[in-house]
Amino acid sequence: MRGFLRDQYVRLTSSMRAIVRSQEARYLLALTLTAYLIETLSVIALIGSEKILLAFEALMLSYVGGNVPTPGGEMGVEYSMASLLGRHYVILWRLSYLIVALIPAPALNAMVSSYMDYGRFVYDYYRSLVRQLKA
Repeated sequence: MRGFLRDQYVRLTSSMRAIVRSQEARYLLALTLTAYLIETLSVIALIGSEKILLAFEALMLSYVGGNVPTPGGEMGVEYSMASLLGRHYVILWRLSYLIVALIPAPALNAMVSSYMDYGRFVYDYYRSLVRQLKA
C-alpha cells in the first residue's frame, strides 16, 4: 500500500508542478482567488472586517454544503454557513443576495421595453415602405 500511495503522490506533485509552471494556470489561479475575495467581501460586510479568515472559511464551507444532499436539495449552503457564522448572519447574507439580484430588474425592464419600442418603430417603418411600393 505504501508503494501505491507514494506513486500517487509522485504523480500528483509532478502534475501540479506542470500546472503551476503554466502561465494560463497562474492567470486562472489569480482570477479564482480574486473571485473568492470579492465574494468574501459580501460576508465581511455583515460580520466585520476583523473576521476576514472566518468569512473566507464560511464561504468555502458554503461551497461544500451546496453539494451535500439534503431533503429537497435545499439549504445546504445556509446550514454550512450557519455552523460558522450563526443564523442571523446567514439570513442577512441570503437576503442581501436576493435584494442585489433584484436590482437589475427595473433596468432590464427599461431595456426590454425600449427594444420592443424600437422593434415596433422599425416594423411600422418597413410596413409603410411596403405600402408605398404597392401604391
